Amino acid sequence: MTAPARHLAVLKPEFIALIAEGRKTVESRLSITRRAPFGVVNVGDVVLLKPVGGAVRLRARVAQVQQYSRLSPAGVRRLRAAFNDRVCAPDAYWLARAQARYATFIWLDDVREVKPAWRPARLHGRGWAVLTSPGRGGSAGPRSRQAAAR
Repeated sequence: MTAPARHLAVLKPEFIALIAEGRKTVESRLSITRRAPFGVVNVGDVVLLKPVGGAVRLRARVAQVQQYSRLSPAGVRRLRAAFNDRVCAPDAYWLARAQARYATFIWLDDVREVKPAWRPARLHGRGWAVLTSPGRGGSAGPRSRQAAAR
């Protein structure tokens, strides 16, 4: 059996708190260009969650993934209506992503606190990194921007 991939997601501290409380159960990533986690996150993978500028605080298992491409502003509005009760994002989040062409919605399960918290290598502005791919042992570290976008 292949080991699940490990990912690192960077979020605002308030979203980390909502996930820890169990109120935010779906992580969303919308972008104009195709980039991770689109096409690289799968059911069973592990996502490590850290606040911007902080240490990894939580880990979660991916329970479900839904991805959308060729979105329009109307499509983004439909996704907001369908998922925001689980995404828990403010109006500003959706307005800033109105022109997104790609979206990934990730259902988080088995959320646990990471003790002790640890600081991974800097992601240099990226909000998502694939740490290991399925079947690879150990930590490969964050992949390059170019590799993560494939």
